[in-house]
Amino acid sequence: MIISLFIAVFFLVSLFGLTEPEYVTITTQRFSYLPYEFSIQIPDNYKEIECYIMSGQPMELHVILPDGGYVYLSKQKYIPNTGRIRSMGNDAYNQRFGFLTGKPCDIYNPNGDELVLLNNEGKDTEGLYWRDVHYIFPDSICYVSRRGKLIQVPKDRRFRLSLGYSNVPYEDKEIFDKIIGSMKIRPVDMAKRMTCLVDTTWINVNTTNPRIRRLCVMPSVDEIQKQ
Repeated sequence: MIISLFIAVFFLVSLFGLTEPEYVTITTQRFSYLPYEFSIQIPDNYKEIECYIMSGQPMELHVILPDGGYVYLSKQKYIPNTGRIRSMGNDAYNQRFGFLTGKPCDIYNPNGDELVLLNNEGKDTEGLYWRDVHYIFPDSICYVSRRGKLIQVPKDRRFRLSLGYSNVPYEDKEIFDKIIGSMKIRPVDMAKRMTCLVDTTWINVNTTNPRIRRLCVMPSVDEIQKQ
C-alpha cells in the first residue's frame, strides 16, 4: 500500500512539473566603476533577458520568467521597485535612496571598507511579491579614471548595485528568493577597472540557447516609479 502511494505521488509530481527547475548562470562584466564580475543563477525556462539602456546612464538587466515575474540587476537611480519602497514610508525610502541628497555626512551613505546590504520587500496592491537588495560597496573601490590615473572620489551611486524582483506570485517566491541568494561577486583585474565599457557584450549565459534582447529603451522615471 505504502509503495503504491509513493508511486502515485511520484507520478503526480512528474505529471504536473513540480520538480526543482534546472538552473543556468548569467554573468555580467559591464557595470562601470565596479571592479567586479557578477553572476546569478536563474531557471533555464526563463522567457527572455532584456538589456535596458538610456543615453548617458548605466545599464539595467531584466530576466523575465514564464509567470510574469522578473528579476532585475541595476545601477539606475530609480529601480523598478522605487514606488513600492516609497509606499513603505519616508524612513524606508530615505534609507534606500538617501544618497540622493549628495551630502557627505548623510547617515544612509555609510563609509568604511565593508559591503553594506539594504533589503526591502513586501507585497504590492495586487498581492504579488517584490524585493530589492541594495549593495553599497566599500570605500576602497571608490576610484575613477582621470587622465589615465585612478583617483579616489566620495562614494555615490556609481558604487552601488541593486538586485531584486517584482510581480511574483506566492507559489514562486521561493524560486525568486533563491535567485537573489545565488548572487556571486568576483573581483576583476585593474585593466578592466580602468575601462568604462559601453558595448553590448556585457552579459553571458551558459546555455546553448541564450534568449537575450539587447538595447531595450528605458521607460520614463514616472513610469518606473509606477511599476
